[in-house]
Amino acid sequence: MSEKEIQDINDWVKKEVEESVEFAENSPYPEPHELYEDIYMEPNYPYIKEY
Repeated sequence: MSEKEIQDINDWVKKEVEESVEFAENSPYPEPHELYEDIYMEPNYPYIKEY
């Protein structure tokens, strides 16, 4: 890759992050009941062990 291509990618990533931060900061807080929505547990997950 050329230096220009690398700089273009860096600029694009920086813009995406800045837009994401702005969106998050301007969004309302979620309702408390939404705290546990879309959370699930996969049965027999191989990396979680109960002792």
